[in-house]
Amino acid sequence: MPLNANDLDPNSHEWMLGQIKLEDGNLFVRLNRSAEQLAGTPELGIKLGFAIPFNRPPQGGVPNADENQAIAPLEDQIVETVLEQATGIHVLTLTAPNVKELVFYIAEGADIQSMHERLRASSKTHDVQCMAVRDANWESFREFLPPTDG
Repeated sequence: MPLNANDLDPNSHEWMLGQIKLEDGNLFVRLNRSAEQLAGTPELGIKLGFAIPFNRPPQGGVPNADENQAIAPLEDQIVETVLEQATGIHVLTLTAPNVKELVFYIAEGADIQSMHERLRASSKTHDVQCMAVRDANWESFREFLPPTDG
């Protein structure tokens, strides 16, 4: 299926929330349901993740609520930076007790190093880690899809 601008428009996406029990707490999953129709799109074969480790210890198996709220502007900046500098889609936000990760699928050709450097420099309070791998089948995204009936 060829990409079109509406598929990548974040204002038209539908998100769902979920929770997975971990050994050390909970993993909260925010999944872009609108991305399901694009899963495996060859043009978006690079999985790009930005992780923000929390500085404060978790409380009762979940992130410190104040710190989680405090990094919201940094999350927004990550999304804006990626969508301005790459062709792609934000597919997941994963919040574990000690880290928050934003996951995108993007097209080749983006200057990932430059994005990472810009985001790291913009945060005075939190580290911003980055990784990019080829995942043409979107296996990482598919792991979080709810089971289909039938």
